[in-house]
Order: sequence, then structure tokens, then C-alpha cells
Amino acid sequence: MKWGTSVVAAVTTLLVISGCKNPTLAAFEKAAAELPAAEAEAKRLGLPLAGTDLAPAKPIPPEQNANYHLSLAMNAHRQLLEADSNLNAKVVYGIISPSQQNTPAAASAVESLSTALDLAVTASKKPDIRFRRDWKSTRPWGMMFPERDALRAVTRSLVVRAQYFAYKGNTSRSIQDLQAAMALAKFAGSEPSLLSGLLQGAIEGSIISGMESALALRPQDEEYWTALDNIVAEQAESPLDWNHHLGMEVWSLVASASVPMQNMRQSLKEMEAEGLADKDDLNVRIAKRVMQPGVPDPLLESAYRARALQIWVEYFRQDRSQQSVIDAAVDLSTIIHNYSLDDDPTMVNNQELFDDVVPQGEAFARREVRLQLFRSLVAVLKYRKANGRFPQSLKDAGLEPHDPFAGGPVKLLIGDGRVIVYSVGRDRMDDQGVERTEMRVGDDFRRDVSAIFPRPLRVPPRGQQPEVAI
Repeated sequence: MKWGTSVVAAVTTLLVISGCKNPTLAAFEKAAAELPAAEAEAKRLGLPLAGTDLAPAKPIPPEQNANYHLSLAMNAHRQLLEADSNLNAKVVYGIISPSQQNTPAAASAVESLSTALDLAVTASKKPDIRFRRDWKSTRPWGMMFPERDALRAVTRSLVVRAQYFAYKGNTSRSIQDLQAAMALAKFAGSEPSLLSGLLQGAIEGSIISGMESALALRPQDEEYWTALDNIVAEQAESPLDWNHHLGMEVWSLVASASVPMQNMRQSLKEMEAEGLADKDDLNVRIAKRVMQPGVPDPLLESAYRARALQIWVEYFRQDRSQQSVIDAAVDLSTIIHNYSLDDDPTMVNNQELFDDVVPQGEAFARREVRLQLFRSLVAVLKYRKANGRFPQSLKDAGLEPHDPFAGGPVKLLIGDGRVIVYSVGRDRMDDQGVERTEMRVGDDFRRDVSAIFPRPLRVPPRGQQPEVAI
């Protein structure tokens, strides 16, 4: 860093002596001169500028690491579905449409899934997990998350089996599978990246929808309702930490903005040789935009790194511990915009690397309200059983959670044989609890977020995974 700073200073001095008035060059000089202050502030704030800053503080004993059994479970489950992609569907058909054909087929499918799912249950009972990540890497953009789809698939099958057990009256096994699925969701969100947090929220949303269907399979079983409510209540005690999950974004985006210009030129040259340079590829686009004619490489590199650092420094400089995730995401998006202006050549890299993070912040908020919607639904069902009628409001039922998208309480709708507790969702419009899954293909997906009783099991066409949860 000292060498780079001296080169920048030397180049700047020569340019001043020569009387150069190039406005682009002057802009890069100014940005590069701001790098030392940005680096110092990032260090003071403790921003993770290397993967090792994000790595777990200490290893855990192998016997406490869920990853071993989870990997076995995911591999076994993948092989099962490759051999018969209808396994989950067969279980659902056995519940929805019992018959001489469907009933034994469902039992056989559950038996086939048992080895993989029992391994997943074993993994879920471990105290912690360490996925295989190379935190010493200097190329964070190359880090892979191979377990993402497999983990979602395993939890989906756990929910299906839990529904089957609920249907059969084996509520203890049903509860165990749902507890396991939620524990695996928490493992999915254990790493400091937005992808990790979003994955946890997506898996939990799928589980909760499946739990609502399970409630409908036990319409009078208050003990079962309470057990499921306890599972969700425990999950809600561990909210997703937006600022923590930004860790990998800090590391990855600053590292991406700091790639040496020589490397960019070499990559572009290789892509041109392969005939790829004319394609709308992100790497090609970045390489072409960031190479500013007449600006020395050291100035380019220092300026681009400074501009990326300044986004995170400005964001994390403020105490955001009491800020809502939506407000925090809006603030970060505003800062990103301010450091990605079209008329500033030093910000072209930021324009390519940084995206609007408001949708991700809203997804985090959706996760939190989804948990509370389920709990409110259970409270309404318990009120009806105790009083012989539905409550007039959620407040009467004892729970009235806040809707982060409306600024007031979530809503209760009772009618047509259904109970719906809902948030207005990302579009901030009250659609009377209508979810996106109830609409035609092509309709706006930003509709209400709902907990529904009874939520029917969705029977998929043969050969597809059942949409037991959305």
C-alpha cells in the first residue's frame, strides 16, 4: 500500500508540474488522494476487507459439526430424486387422494426417503455447522455455495414427511421433522452473506407454508398447534442481522473494485481471443468501462478502491443497531447511488458492481413478519376453540404483530371458510391476503404475505416437486 501511494503521489506531482488540465485525470487524482482516509476509517470501523475477517473465530470439534451428516443427507437425497423425482409427489397424493394405489405408494415413498431424511435430522441436532469455505481466498467472487439447492430440497422433503406423519396421527415424528427443517434453515443462514440470510428466509417461508398445511391436517389438535407455534417462536428469537450479513458483500465488492488493471487487460485479451469480448458479459463490460485512456493504472486502482470503500465507510459509520432493516437497506441504496453517479468517471466501477439492495432488505423484513403471521394464525385458531367464535381482531387473540410494509399492525380476514392473517407486502397495497401463487402467470409478484387456514396441499403434476410451500 505504501508503494502504491508513493506511485500515485509521484504521478500526481508530474501531472501538476506539466500543467495538465484533463478533467478525467483530475477526478481520478482527487479520488485516489481520498484512499488513505477511507482505508483508515474502514480499519477503525472494523470492516471485513479480507475473507479471514469473516471466518469463524475458532474451529469446532468434528462431532459437533453438522456438515458431515448434512452432506451425507443431501447426497443421498439427490440420488433418490434422480432415481425417482416423484417421491415427494407420491407422499402428497397419498394424503390428498388416498386410494388402493396412492396409499401404499405414499408409504413406500416415505420409506425410501427415510435414510436421507434421518441423516438430516441427525445433522439438525448438532450444535453448529461449518460449511467448506476457503476464507483465505483473495477471489471472493469465485466462492461457491454448492449446498444451496440441495439444502432446500432436503428441507422440502422433511416438510412433506412431517405432513404425512401428521396425517397418520404420528405427531411426535411430524414435530421432529419440522424442528429439524427449521434447524437446517438456521444453519443455512449462519454465514455472513446476504445470500446466506436470503436462503434462510426462503427455506423458512417454505417450511411455514408447509406447517400451515399440517395445521389443516390436525384441525382440532391444539397440542399439535402449540408445538408448531413453539417451533416458530424459537426461530423468531433469532432475527436475521442485516448488517452482519453484509460482511461478505463488503469483502467481495471492495476486492472486486481492487482488481489490478493489468489483470483486467489480460482477461479482456483472453476473452477477445476466444471471441467472447462482444457478448453482454459483466466481466467484459466492466473491463471495457474501467480502463480510462490517459489515466495511469495506479491512479485507476486507487480511485476505484477508494470509491468502493467510501460506500461501506459511510454506511457503517452510523449506529444502525436500532434501525429497521428496510430503512437500513434504503439508506445503503441511497449511499450506493451517491457513489455511482453517471457524471463521475471514478464511479463507473461502482455502477457495475453495486446493485440496489432494497429488495434484499425487504426480503429480510418479509422473513420476520412471516414468522409472526404464523404465530398470529395459531392464536386465532386457539381463540376460536376456546370461545366458540373467531376474534374480532388480532388484538383480541393476544397477538398483533407490526407490519413493516404498512407501518401498522398486520391484518385479519375471516370468510369463505378461511382465516387469513396477512401483511400488505412489498408493494404496500392491500390485496386482501391474495398471494402471488394465487394469481396468473405474469402478474406482479409483489402481493400480500399471508398465513392461511386451511392451506391446502398443492398437488403437482407427475414428475415435478410438489409445491407444498411457497
